[in-house]
Amino acid sequence: MPRVAVSTEERFWPKVDKNGPIPAHRPDLGPCWIWTGSTIKNSGYGKFWDGTYTDAGNPRMVGAHVWAFKTYVEDPGKRWVLHRCDNRLCVRYETHLFSGSPSDNNRDTFEKLRRPHGSSHHSSKITEQMVREIRASDLSRATLAERYGLAWSTVNKIVQRRIWKHV
Repeated sequence: MPRVAVSTEERFWPKVDKNGPIPAHRPDLGPCWIWTGSTIKNSGYGKFWDGTYTDAGNPRMVGAHVWAFKTYVEDPGKRWVLHRCDNRLCVRYETHLFSGSPSDNNRDTFEKLRRPHGSSHHSSKITEQMVREIRASDLSRATLAERYGLAWSTVNKIVQRRIWKHV
């Protein structure tokens, strides 16, 4: 029996569960559409064969969310496809996904506190309480640096709120 050609969309949508969770921080977005197909190893993102091949003849795999955004919204070009919902498996292109630069992604990650920061960061030498003490002190920056085991420039950045902005 001859094989029937199946469109890319016909392969994509059976792997999507449109009854996913509603993001707690953005309930206005509605439920996520969860990719149930294969994932990119160690990343948590869905992967999908876009129907094309690499120069070596291997199937070209793309992020499932990238394929959905590119197919139904716009080609992001060199920009990244980011998640408002913060759900890496979400492919809901019209409200949950948007294009942005790597800097936009870093800013979004920082603002949502998804990366370790402050005293929870592995290389932190001080705590949030110490930052408050440094900012409230009338001592010189050199004295504070010696007291807390920091460089003068680090104390200066803390006082000027150029670092430890969340405190």
